[in-house]
Amino acid sequence: MIRTDPTMLVYDATEMPWTIGYGGKPEDDYAVITSPHKERAICNLEPRDFKLENARLICAAPPLLKVAQKLLLWMEECMPACDFNQDDIDLYHELRQTIRTAGGFSSETHWWQGPCICDACGHAWQGVVEIPVEATGPRVPLECSECHQMRGGPA
Repeated sequence: MIRTDPTMLVYDATEMPWTIGYGGKPEDDYAVITSPHKERAICNLEPRDFKLENARLICAAPPLLKVAQKLLLWMEECMPACDFNQDDIDLYHELRQTIRTAGGFSSETHWWQGPCICDACGHAWQGVVEIPVEATGPRVPLECSECHQMRGGPA
């Protein structure tokens, strides 16, 4: 399992809250997404394309991203102690990819690969982990594939 360095999780969008406003009259079906932190609209929803459900989803996107990031860290914390099945692991990878697609990971990352050893059981393996660009190795312990404890790291 990949262990996320919390400093790699980012939120670069306009500050919350985002709300639905109307560019003209509400009956014109023309809306804008606004924030009290910006003078202009964040997003214009054109007439004929506007759906209230889409506008609500756009407004909910920032808090959804923050919750997804917290859930990812929680899942990584719980996985070694819990008996996660393949569906749970697939959900973890889907969540991780969704956060990446939403821009919730720093673009300043790269993949580190190298020999690892577990401090708990001595198991050695080839580790792969995403780390910040400025780092030369993982900053967080890696899960041992043998004993499943979070006690592994570069050998």
